[in-house]
Amino acid sequence: MNRGITCCGCSFAALCGLAFLWAVLGSILPGEVFWFPICLASVVWSGKDGNGGISGLWG
Repeated sequence: MNRGITCCGCSFAALCGLAFLWAVLGSILPGEVFWFPICLASVVWSGKDGNGGISGLWG
């Protein structure tokens, strides 16, 4: 039985690390700076007016 680090274990560790980093940065940075990546991703995904963006590529 292989008890080494698996892909699932690495993924879980990376997600935990990102969640921890997000929580730490959220307490340090102002709200506008903290939420900017999420707002930017939503505009890219849905488009500026809510129609279009890259989500339109999949129908």
